Amino acid sequence: MLLTLYQQSEIFAASRLTSFGDGPKLLTFNKVGTLADVIGGQCVSHGFCAAKFACVGCPGKVPEPARRLQLEKHKVWALQQVTYAAEEGLLPEAERMRQLARDCETELQEIEAIETYQKDEKRAVHIHIEARE
Repeated sequence: MLLTLYQQSEIFAASRLTSFGDGPKLLTFNKVGTLADVIGGQCVSHGFCAAKFACVGCPGKVPEPARRLQLEKHKVWALQQVTYAAEEGLLPEAERMRQLARDCETELQEIEAIETYQKDEKRAVHIHIEARE
């Protein structure tokens, strides 16, 4: 209910600021914070970004199974950057990229758990009680 009210207030504010045809454009321009699309999911942090827009690994992001490929590609990129940073002698940067790759792996495991739950949710449970003699 709260998200619906939030979305309605955002649409109302946009309609007051723009002409009729510009509303959707304004809603997608500069979209950060609550319900913003980020790598691997959606941001649910409202207001100040504590992670400084480092969305992978942020507890304010809800991973989405449909965006698994984004995380997989981001992990591959991070591992490539580890190699590059190590070759250049940038050891703190290499460690930061290793942490990013670990965060990607953690979110991929979360997505796996979400998919398992969604499969399990669709199962029908049948309980059979047998009478004792």
